[in-house]
Order: sequence, then structure tokens, then C-alpha cells
Amino acid sequence: HYGILYFNLLPIYPLDGGKLLNLLLSIKISFKKSYTLSIYFSYLTIILIIILNTSSDLKFNMIILITFLLFKVSLEYKKRNYVFNKFLLERYINNYNFRRRKGVSDLSCFMRGKKHIIKNKGKYYTEKEVLSKKFGNKY
Repeated sequence: HYGILYFNLLPIYPLDGGKLLNLLLSIKISFKKSYTLSIYFSYLTIILIIILNTSSDLKFNMIILITFLLFKVSLEYKKRNYVFNKFLLERYINNYNFRRRKGVSDLSCFMRGKKHIIKNKGKYYTEKEVLSKKFGNKY
């Protein structure tokens, strides 16, 4: 039965479809924006599911499922800054060798799969320099 597969591909963040959407968005936009947009798109998808199901009788299991998904998406929204800091910390700790480079103005513009050069007040800084100021030896 393919019902579970299709359900899991819905673009709601805790599900695989939401994670896939986040990954696809992060190809063109920053990690922070792609993660936040994925969460907003998850809310939108849940609202559409509610609207599409209001014409028929909502069954108890559908109400429970929608409530659970709203709860999980809300948790993702609350921890979005934590997830972003985790993304930055992983970049600081691990020595990734990305071939593509990108000039950015601040940390919120960091993208997956790219090495960043940060321009601030006319000076250029490497990703490691900026991240070491942020994290130092705090971890």
C-alpha cells in the first residue's frame, strides 16, 4: 500500500517531504532562510489539508494526526535558532573542503555546500575566523 509513502512525502517538516523541500530550497538560498521557509510551507500544507477535509466529516484519527503535525511543526519553529547554530557549529568543528565559494555579509547568509568569505566594513574574513569569534572554545 502506497498511502504511507505518499503521506511521508507531504512537504511538512518532520516528514521526509519537508526535509526534502528544505534540502531543495537550500540549493539556491541560505540555510537559515530555507529552514524557515520549510516550516512556513509546512504550516501552509497543514492548513490546506484542514481546508480540503472540512467538506467531509473529519474523522477522529485525522484530527489527532493534524494536531500532532501542528505540534511538531511548532516545535521546529521554536528551535529554528538552535538548528541554525548547530549548522554553524558543525561548520566550525568539521573541516569541510567545499569547492564553491560565496561572498556574504553575515552568518545568516551561509549556505550548504559552499565556503564563505565575509565582508564587513571593507575587510574580508574567512568563514573559520568569523565562526571562531562566535564559538571560540565554548563547545
